[in-house]
Amino acid sequence: DNLFMHMTFLSCWAARVLTSLIGVEWSIPVEIFWYAALPWVLTTVTTNRRVLLAFSALIALAAVSEIVGYAFLPSSAAHFLPTTYGALFLLGAMAETWRRKVAAWSDPSLTIGTWSFSLLFIGSFCVDIGLNALLFSVATAGLIVFKQGKNARRGILCFRPLLALGSVSYSLYLLHPLIISALNLAGFESDLPGPVVFLSVLSLTALVSLITYRLV
Repeated sequence: DNLFMHMTFLSCWAARVLTSLIGVEWSIPVEIFWYAALPWVLTTVTTNRRVLLAFSALIALAAVSEIVGYAFLPSSAAHFLPTTYGALFLLGAMAETWRRKVAAWSDPSLTIGTWSFSLLFIGSFCVDIGLNALLFSVATAGLIVFKQGKNARRGILCFRPLLALGSVSYSLYLLHPLIISALNLAGFESDLPGPVVFLSVLSLTALVSLITYRLV
């Protein structure tokens, strides 16, 4: 039952199995759901007004999912439902469209937009108002739109080590719980400062991710 639900990408609808393998695999069926559903949404959002209406409807759907989850589902189950994330997938898809539209804007306008969404991103790290996932998503979409760069460059984000991490980012995501578990079993985290543990886990996970990316 467990493997069937995962292999068919239906595990997001069943709280009993959604994090039963490695703890973070719950996001995969959410992504698959919206890869299938989002094209149907995009065919209807042909104007800015329709984009706003669709975004608002998906936000409302997320709120309903949270309410229903709180009332009827196991603890935190709504966090794993695809219906919680529709607005963010729409925002990501539209960001690339808007990016092409603002490419001809003046440099000062692009700079103001870049700094505004950069500050929103940083602020979301510093203050938790309960909507940080949405704020991070809006900030990221804004940076995609306004940080045009030249010759497709993004400054520091185009440094080769960061490009390498970007290439293996999904491996980082899937493998980090296993690395943490292995280090815990080895007693590695005992009495070490948090930053040391973080950098150690990140380094080891990155190394393993690069290897699996090459081999798998």
